Amino acid sequence: MSEGVHSIILPVSKKTVWGFVSSIDRWAPLVPGYINHEMLNERTLIWEFKSDLGLMKKKIKLEVNILEWIE
Repeated sequence: MSEGVHSIILPVSKKTVWGFVSSIDRWAPLVPGYINHEMLNERTLIWEFKSDLGLMKKKIKLEVNILEWIE
């Protein structure tokens, strides 16, 4: 299985970046394998992913508890 990493420096402020990442609704669909997410409250959400493990494909549901959310 091949892997790769690519990074770039964006000429934007921390405030602009926080404006994007502070809302899970904006970036969650960009995560590979993303199917859906549901906010249960301010600190808890359910994420649904599809996983491809070669011959096996699996749907995964995770409960995510946010412990700290700092700009």
